[in-house]
Amino acid sequence: MSRMKAGAARAPARPSALAVLASPLAFAMLLPIALLDASVFVYQHVCFPAFRIAKVPRHRYLVFDRGRLTYLGFLRRASAFCCSYADGVLAYAREVSARTEQYFSPIKHMRHPESPHSRYAYFAAFGNAAEYRRSARRLRGALRHPGHQGGE
Repeated sequence: MSRMKAGAARAPARPSALAVLASPLAFAMLLPIALLDASVFVYQHVCFPAFRIAKVPRHRYLVFDRGRLTYLGFLRRASAFCCSYADGVLAYAREVSARTEQYFSPIKHMRHPESPHSRYAYFAAFGNAAEYRRSARRLRGALRHPGHQGGE
């Protein structure tokens, strides 16, 4: 049995009435997500060349493969598309933000964030001015090369 047809024998449970009523709100979230997507796209295409930061390849963050799963009905495919888009845009925006932070303020927080971005480990320790001065130029220079995080 192919991966796209696996699980076709068992249908998912019917959604509750509350879930059906909440669905339009979930789909309405596409509007602010699309606005964020457009804003981040314009921001990085205008500002990153000015700061000499390598652009984030948007296409690497947007993955739409679940729509080919034949065992999903139309609404579940639409939901999968929306979730893929939202998660991809947020990951894309996070990487653009991480590169911006690495350029302007590569300093760790005093309180460790719950889920730091991939570049955070290379930042200078909070309150360590000497480390910041030593690493700031290297971290900024690393942004010119796509995929480089800033480590040695």
